Amino acid sequence: MALARRQCLANFVANDMPTGATHLVMIDEDMVPDGRSDGILTEPGDLVFCGFHGRCGRMGHYGNGDFGAAMCRISERVATAIQADSAFDLEMTADRLAIETCECRVFARQASKFGYRATMVGVVGHLVEMVAWPVGPGGCELNWPAGA
Repeated sequence: MALARRQCLANFVANDMPTGATHLVMIDEDMVPDGRSDGILTEPGDLVFCGFHGRCGRMGHYGNGDFGAAMCRISERVATAIQADSAFDLEMTADRLAIETCECRVFARQASKFGYRATMVGVVGHLVEMVAWPVGPGGCELNWPAGA
């Protein structure tokens, strides 16, 4: 995912900005926008995002100052300040067996070095796999996948 985000940013700077595009909007395929997500297109700002729960309903990104790339808008000013080749990197443990910091937070930290702070402008749903267990006739209990 981090690589795809870098590629989108690089393509925006190299190909879309020269044609007059002023903002890059990225929406992951598992995001479920509704009326609460409209701010991504209407609210002003150089770096805006919609808050969401992470996979399995834990963590995620929420609130001003945080940043989630799953549904975000990046202005040309931010896009040109940050180098695409280092944007959206993952921070890994020394043995590279686990992620310490997601690409969203790394990007937000890079943007803040240039004076840009992310603003949450709405919320978006996150489509995740769930397990439904029957609970009597006509009822069900929803559980996150094992190990989540």
